[in-house]
Amino acid sequence: TGDCRISGTCASLCGLEQGDAHAVARILLLHGVMLSTPGVPLLYLGDEVGTLNHHGYLQDPAKAGDSRWVHRPPRDVARYAQRTDPSTDAGRVFQGLCRLVAARKKSPEMGGPEVTPFGTDNPHVLGFLRGLYPHQVLVLANFSDEAQSLPASLFRAADPHTHDQVSGERVNLQQGASLPPYGQRWLRFDCA
Repeated sequence: TGDCRISGTCASLCGLEQGDAHAVARILLLHGVMLSTPGVPLLYLGDEVGTLNHHGYLQDPAKAGDSRWVHRPPRDVARYAQRTDPSTDAGRVFQGLCRLVAARKKSPEMGGPEVTPFGTDNPHVLGFLRGLYPHQVLVLANFSDEAQSLPASLFRAADPHTHDQVSGERVNLQQGASLPPYGQRWLRFDCA
């Protein structure tokens, strides 16, 4: 159409349609950043089950000239049926999103407008704090297809013992922090 838009479902743009091994992690990373920043998060037309592009629109002359129809698919009954099965892509996406939504709901720090940049000294890892001192959540997001490590020296001013709001894991920052490919951590700090 010449208007330079990007068309496609989140899942297909993240590589799920192409069978990319990191696709589910990419989908969850993007939604995790969206859910951890201020504003009202939006899940669009089947994002919750990793709905793929719908190329059938090309067969309809009334829609074929508008690429936005690729991300306006009919409801994929099979994908929704798989949402509780963790052995499927739909199940991993759905259950991962449920964990992220639950983490946001139990983190009052995510409800306010405060976002403070956190320097990670790593070009692959985005870092920011949500909330106000002494109650904050540090969000770390790895935008690389390789695992990334952050040194303990980055966390000198923080309580070294925290937990990840998403996974529920205890984290000892005296050993630094590690993130798998396209991984994220929401680390709670209660300093009071």
